[in-house]
Amino acid sequence: MKSLVKINILIGVLFIALLYEMNAQITSGSSGINKEYYDLGEALKNPNNVYRLNLSNQNFNALSDSVWGKFENLEYLSLKNDHLKEIPSGIGNLKNLKILDLSNNDFKVLPQSFSRLENLREIYLNDEKEMDINQSLRAIKDLPNLKILHLENDNLSSLSDSIWGEFENLEYLSLKNDHLKEIPSGIGNLKNLKILDLSNNDFKVLPQSFSRLENLREIYLNDEKEMDINQSLRAIKDLPNLKILHLENDNLSSLSDSIWGEFENLEYLNLKNDHLKEIPSGIGNLKNLKILDLSNNDFKVLPQSFSRLENLREIYLNDEKEMDIDQSLRAIKDLPYLKILHLENDNLKSIPQGLLQFTQLETLYLNNNSFNEIPMELKNLKNLNYIDFHDNKFKFNSQDFPLPFLGSGVIMSF
Repeated sequence: MKSLVKINILIGVLFIALLYEMNAQITSGSSGINKEYYDLGEALKNPNNVYRLNLSNQNFNALSDSVWGKFENLEYLSLKNDHLKEIPSGIGNLKNLKILDLSNNDFKVLPQSFSRLENLREIYLNDEKEMDINQSLRAIKDLPNLKILHLENDNLSSLSDSIWGEFENLEYLSLKNDHLKEIPSGIGNLKNLKILDLSNNDFKVLPQSFSRLENLREIYLNDEKEMDINQSLRAIKDLPNLKILHLENDNLSSLSDSIWGEFENLEYLNLKNDHLKEIPSGIGNLKNLKILDLSNNDFKVLPQSFSRLENLREIYLNDEKEMDIDQSLRAIKDLPYLKILHLENDNLKSIPQGLLQFTQLETLYLNNNSFNEIPMELKNLKNLNYIDFHDNKFKFNSQDFPLPFLGSGVIMSF
């Protein structure tokens, strides 16, 4: 019996030792995968163990074609800011490459060998002032796993319409800061596109073909000084999966009231820094809206229709120098799910009386105002558990803190 116990103990010890060794091997392998190499010579000493290679900012005159086939396991490669006049065609041999950053180089076209990068998932082609964009896109259009394409700050004069239907698996496209005077209607053929960033371009309207982007979830239309906002919104109003809409820094003179009821699935709307003198009452029809940012506009009151935003969870009313805060708060005081309220940089010196009716509120941001003492009346908000008072004008030290208020479980940040 004793010998049997000893054998069982020995087996247990050996099993634990084996588990320890396996864990050590896994950890060792994992650290190898996570290690990032910054020197090509160092990486070539043991290329099979190199998974991440960052050769950014090294100002290469040229890179050899032949070395790349040695990096059989490479998954990430950055040649950003290297001023390469030609991209090595040998990179097309990196069969496991998933992420490639070629931003800010001086090449004209991508090598045709890139069509072999069958595992490439994401490519950065930002700040490419010399690149022939349409010819380069032809080199990567058929990649089966390409999901994310960055074409930012490329100062594009035009983009082909016809090529976009080839990028059938693309889920994210950024054409930010490209000064495009016209958005290619062919983008409407990207049936799997989920996120689209068109910020800071010079187009006037979105193509009507955008109505076919049935999987689009989020669109950025920020800094569009030339855009006809109402006509552009009509192109995307019926998209069934559109949840997030960015319309920031657009210097809008007005927004249609009637169109908002069409955006029935919208959950997030950002109209920050738009200098709107009036907030469209139609926004009150966004029955699924959860987050609304109206910061830094020129309106005086929130529409009474906001009382219908029954799923609104968070609202930003920051930097509102013209807003009648008490009247505006009356429009949203009874929203059952409103938990987070931002009243930052609103030049508040005391708590608006209407705020005391927000019994459902859990988080309150009052930073960058003009309070000189803690407003004790906030203790009546029974569900409040966090208040941000950063950058106010308080005149007290730690022993002056109102202990009963702290005892209520509210966390205050100063």
